[in-house]
Amino acid sequence: MNKIRITHRYTRNFSIFGVETAYSFSELNQVCSYLQDLRYGLPLFRTVDEDLGEEEVVNLLSQLYSCQKIVSDEPLIWDGEIDLYDNWHIHVVGKERQELNRKYAKPGVRVAIIEQMLIQARENAVDEEGKEIVAQLKYLKSGQFVPIEWGLKICSGDIYEGSISTGEKIDVLESKEPERKKLLGFSDRVYGVLVILAIAGHVTMDLIIPHFFIIGEPAPSLNHSPCPGAGFLSC
Repeated sequence: MNKIRITHRYTRNFSIFGVETAYSFSELNQVCSYLQDLRYGLPLFRTVDEDLGEEEVVNLLSQLYSCQKIVSDEPLIWDGEIDLYDNWHIHVVGKERQELNRKYAKPGVRVAIIEQMLIQARENAVDEEGKEIVAQLKYLKSGQFVPIEWGLKICSGDIYEGSISTGEKIDVLESKEPERKKLLGFSDRVYGVLVILAIAGHVTMDLIIPHFFIIGEPAPSLNHSPCPGAGFLSC
C-alpha cells in the first residue's frame, strides 16, 4: 500500500490530507485527473470553489476508489505527493480522455462531486443567493435537466445546459478537452511576444496581467487560490 499526500499549492487548509491506496503514484495521478476534469465540466457557483481541493479529492478517493482517508495535524512520512495545481497542468490539460475513461470512469462520480460542492454551499449559505445555490445544486444532483435560461457557466465560459446521470450509467469525460489559456483582447502570438519581453526584462508581467484575464482554467477560489490553473480573475 502507498501513502500519498494530496495537496494544493494555494491551499488555505491547515490540516494535512492524503490516502493509503493500492494504486501506484502514477495511477493515482490519473484518478485525480479524472475527478478534476469532471468537476471542470460542472457549473460554477459563487459560494463554491471552482475546483476540487485536497479535502474534497481525499473524500472522493475514499468514497469511490477504496482508498483509506488520512487527515493529520502532524507531519507524516509519505511515499509521494500530488499537488492538484500541478496535476491540472500536467495530467488534465491535453490528457488522453479515452484512457482515463477506460481505466477510471464509473457511475455516480458526478453525483459524489456535487455532494462535495453541496457541503461547501451549505456552509456558505448566509444570504438568499447562497440558499438559492443550495437549491440549484440539489436540483442538479437529482438528475433533472438544467435549462440554458439559468445562465450557469462552466470554467471555460461555456453555458451549462443538461443533466447528469444518477443511475448506473458510467460518468465518462466529454470529448472536448479543457481549454488552454485564452487571452481576452490578445492573440496567442501577441501574448507570446509580451512574455518574451517580460523574460528579457523589457516589461513586467505586472504590467501585462491587468490588461487581460485568463479563461479556460479554474479561477481563484474560497479555500485555495488560484485554482487549479493560473486564472487570475474569476472565469
